[in-house]
Amino acid sequence: MQAVYYPPLFLYILIVTGIPLAVLKPFGAFILTAFLLSSADSCAFTLTRTSFFGPYFNVNDACLLIGMVAAVSYLISKREKMPFPKIILFMLIALLISFAQTWYVLKEISYDLLRSLRWALALPLNFLIAYVILDRKEKIKYFILALFIGAVVSAIQHFVFVSSYFPFFQAKSFNIEHIRTIAFRSPGIWFLLAAGAYSFKLKWLNWKIIFVSSILFLASVLLNQTRSIWISAIVSLPILILIFNRREARRRFMIVLLLILLLLTVIYFLMAWLMPTIDIFTLIRQRVESLANSQIRYETTTTRQAGFVNEMDAWSKGTLIFGRGLAYFMPIYYSGVKGVDFIGWGHLGHVTTLAQLGLFGLFIYSFYFPWIIIKASLFLWKDYSQDIKFLGLLTAACMISSWVLFIMSDCFLAQHAVEGLLFGGAWGIARYAHRGTHEKRYFYD
Repeated sequence: MQAVYYPPLFLYILIVTGIPLAVLKPFGAFILTAFLLSSADSCAFTLTRTSFFGPYFNVNDACLLIGMVAAVSYLISKREKMPFPKIILFMLIALLISFAQTWYVLKEISYDLLRSLRWALALPLNFLIAYVILDRKEKIKYFILALFIGAVVSAIQHFVFVSSYFPFFQAKSFNIEHIRTIAFRSPGIWFLLAAGAYSFKLKWLNWKIIFVSSILFLASVLLNQTRSIWISAIVSLPILILIFNRREARRRFMIVLLLILLLLTVIYFLMAWLMPTIDIFTLIRQRVESLANSQIRYETTTTRQAGFVNEMDAWSKGTLIFGRGLAYFMPIYYSGVKGVDFIGWGHLGHVTTLAQLGLFGLFIYSFYFPWIIIKASLFLWKDYSQDIKFLGLLTAACMISSWVLFIMSDCFLAQHAVEGLLFGGAWGIARYAHRGTHEKRYFYD
């Protein structure tokens, strides 16, 4: 596929308007970055660069910079010191040790090394930004609304992107898998899981809006054609129902099944009208068959099998406690499959974390961090406010689906800015909600 990026002018406008906004209205700047990050074509954000700023600065970096300025400005206005949760300290220690190891091996600080550290810092830094700024319950509505609207915009962009390939769909030799659009990964999937696990009555999000947006979100998830995301969603939903809606689990499962069938039917007719050359059910069937058929499954997962062997080998060559180093940007040259020259790091999230950060990093990222975020989500779930309850469920949906996804793909060492904002926001609100209680110390750590 041809590389896609936003006009460079967009980056200049964002900097010129975003930085002053972050100084004068920190919360407004925070909401802006939350919306932009959740609505973006992530690859386009990464590729949008200018000659003035150079290769080290793109739209993702601009959003991070605006968020950091907003957090510092907010702390100055409140005359408070930067809070620093222990989990973020542990993450930074693991990353810095890993970075130092790679630096020692390469004997230089290269562009790839700096960018790899920048990607890995996306999660903890955005966590801190949201942790600082989301300190009042009244802010939750605007934060969730920014993520929701961003997810809708992302889904619409996804449709526009796919429609740009309509002329190619006419050719019999064209394979729709050639336009797998993993770049459109918005919070929409988490809203789908949250709505499936529990029926909310939010004043600003009624059932009509939820139903229409669910069509967009589910269609976007199907169009990205990523089996690992589909599997993680299917596995995560019953887990969410059992944790947050156990008393009505059986009834909820039946309702969700009927809703999924209804949504798929609507999506089928919608796609037949908007994109008549795409058969959504054929697309689903082909991707499912790639898992059911042993020969096809081997061909489509062989690079992951090779990745597992290579990453475990890399871990064994480093220190078992702290891993081999922050080197997932390095290609592994591979000739096991015709047409595949190399395989990259990061396709097996938990294994990648082990290889790069060792047992220490694996414990922090794959076990301790998920556990405390789920614990914070359950604290929020007990609150009387529907907005806070929804934030707790949305956060849990994000963490559980991410954890399952990382068995097959991706990892927290890649660009996970929106996840960082959501986790940090939930942690900050949990801290605020438990001031004066016996949980106070836990959420201030």
